[in-house]
Amino acid sequence: MQDLSSLSRVQGEQPISSHSATLDGLLRYSHFQIAGALGAVLIGFMWVVVARMVPMVVYVGGIVVIAAIVVGLLAWAYTRFGAGVQEVRLYPSGVAWREKDGWHEASRDEIEEFYRKEKLVDGEYSLREVVIKVPTRTVTFTHALKKWKTMAQTMQMETNSRIVSAAQARFQAGETVEFGPLAVAP
Repeated sequence: MQDLSSLSRVQGEQPISSHSATLDGLLRYSHFQIAGALGAVLIGFMWVVVARMVPMVVYVGGIVVIAAIVVGLLAWAYTRFGAGVQEVRLYPSGVAWREKDGWHEASRDEIEEFYRKEKLVDGEYSLREVVIKVPTRTVTFTHALKKWKTMAQTMQMETNSRIVSAAQARFQAGETVEFGPLAVAP
């Protein structure tokens, strides 16, 4: 596993900002699963109170099924949360992030593509993520990270200013410029 001190591109630099996945990030990122688990617990309480009149096997079976649903939803939430990027540090020269297999990094020039996605449903964000494409992988930074909005704005300004400048130069040189599935020709 690679640790932060072994990264070469950001060696000796102080981070501009640091963003880690925390418990409140788990609640933000997995609120659907957690709300489902709490709903199942409420149904379980109602089952305990109302279903005492049914045979014991049905009564206990209902409790077991509800408990399995609660555990399953909470395990799904934790697995989904734990599979993502656990920490991001923005540096003047690039970005470093920690996943399960250790730290990774990319200089600003290595970021080939940048996407910011936000989905608002009934006043609640169901999706907030930044996706960057670097030569070795595509990385997603979700809103499970603390101060996600600040991180996303900083990355967007830094990355897009460089990408747009390079695209303008290619366009003025007569080249077709691609932005994801779209292309602009002179």
